[in-house]
Amino acid sequence: MSRESLKTLVAGLRAELAQAPDLDEPTRQGLDELAREVEAALEPASASPSGTLPDRLADRVRQLEVSHPKLTTTLSSIIDTLAFYNL
Repeated sequence: MSRESLKTLVAGLRAELAQAPDLDEPTRQGLDELAREVEAALEPASASPSGTLPDRLADRVRQLEVSHPKLTTTLSSIIDTLAFYNL
């Protein structure tokens, strides 16, 4: 999977967030922040440490598995891609 594919997944996450009206605001903000961190990790000159980003994404997946299965599928794909790129 390419970095472009990961960017596409993040765009899909943002689209799903926009279509999840029952998502509470703190969760929505947290997922938006994680999406920004993933995007920053993809930048060639990224100096931000992303060592815990996959862990935080995995925590969100566990929190949302039952209530938002489509979001968790997208987040799982992002986690897998981050692992592939060792980000």
